[in-house]
Amino acid sequence: MKDDNHFGEIIAQGTQVVGPGSIHPDTGTKYDVVKDVKIATISRELVLSELMEYMPIAYPKKDLKTEIGDISVMDVLDMAGAQLRQVGSQLVCGHPVHGSTNDNNFVVNPEKNIWHCFRCDSGGGAISLVAVLESIIECCDAKSGGLRDDKFKQTLNVAKEKYGFDIKDSTERDGEGSGQVSQSDKLLQIASEIMLFHDQDKKGFAFLNNEAIPLRSKKVKQWLAYKYFQTTGKPPNSDSLNQAIVVLEGKAIFECSQIKLFNRIASTTNVFWYDM
Repeated sequence: MKDDNHFGEIIAQGTQVVGPGSIHPDTGTKYDVVKDVKIATISRELVLSELMEYMPIAYPKKDLKTEIGDISVMDVLDMAGAQLRQVGSQLVCGHPVHGSTNDNNFVVNPEKNIWHCFRCDSGGGAISLVAVLESIIECCDAKSGGLRDDKFKQTLNVAKEKYGFDIKDSTERDGEGSGQVSQSDKLLQIASEIMLFHDQDKKGFAFLNNEAIPLRSKKVKQWLAYKYFQTTGKPPNSDSLNQAIVVLEGKAIFECSQIKLFNRIASTTNVFWYDM
């Protein structure tokens, strides 16, 4: 690896690592050097980008103080002319600013609305991407805390003027002069109409349509998103939904009543069902 950091060797399936004087364990034959080549030095960027299809990607955490969830990373890349392609479950391309040796070092997760650069070990949401594309910050600085003060304000102006994003309507931050209620606060207001409780295992639940549903379930998120859309005419972003769920879960556990839940068992003709 680069920078004098040695993490190990990469070998193909069915191969062996031998050195001068090695002897085959079965035949006793001494190995001869047929072709001597230098040991290849492979960058971290190249290894991770080539193996992304077979290993989980550790996406960096988005800076919640500067990122705006309603603005899409995919929209930014589309306007920048990036040519993304599918590799496994990811969308990849060469880095739109500093390039790539294998056209594979820039990866996007559209569902999480986040990007990651293997070379710089950096990434974030749409606002940090605009800052990198417009050379307001270096790619290696696109990390939590890397976009602040004047550079952040400059990025917002560029996102609005050049990319056409409605920053005022999309902003998720409180206390910065917008006077708007954040999406997460709006979601909590919507959720105030449902009954919360926790079970004997200290897990948070909500009563929806006469059914006890875990707050971490997909159904609760779908209900909140639908109610939010009914109220505002716009869908909430995933960050706001997750923040609201965490708060609701804390409220259910620490402020609301405990209700003991029982697993139900049913059967018919040698077949049993058990609620998990």
